Amino acid sequence: MTDTQFNPYGEEFNRDQDTPGRQSTGLVGFLIKVSRGHIKEAAANNILVVISVFSFTLSAIIFSSIFFSQKNAGQSKPPPVSKEAAIKIIKQGFPNTRQEVLEGLPEIFYREDISPDILKELPLEFVNLIPTKQ
Repeated sequence: MTDTQFNPYGEEFNRDQDTPGRQSTGLVGFLIKVSRGHIKEAAANNILVVISVFSFTLSAIIFSSIFFSQKNAGQSKPPPVSKEAAIKIIKQGFPNTRQEVLEGLPEIFYREDISPDILKELPLEFVNLIPTKQ
């Protein structure tokens, strides 16, 4: 019977996966493998820490911008209409509107600021263009 012994210095022993020492696993090992060994384990750890801090910061910024944009969406409202602009629009689009109605408009107004008597005299198409305070 032949005596078979394990030879630690054979060809199979020198493969990359069998190098002696602690083997890196997970993302560190993947990063070392992708860089073909140019990045060492300590540098790979530092790179992964920077990537995770960057990812956390970016996700916090995105979350806060989504949260605050929905919160502030109702707070932005269009500016009020000036009397000059309203008279120009009414005279161009609705020339049959009486002058007393145009003079009864406030200087700067929203739809709620116009008195009901004047509001019913104004053309409905123009009234729908006037922004509300809400």
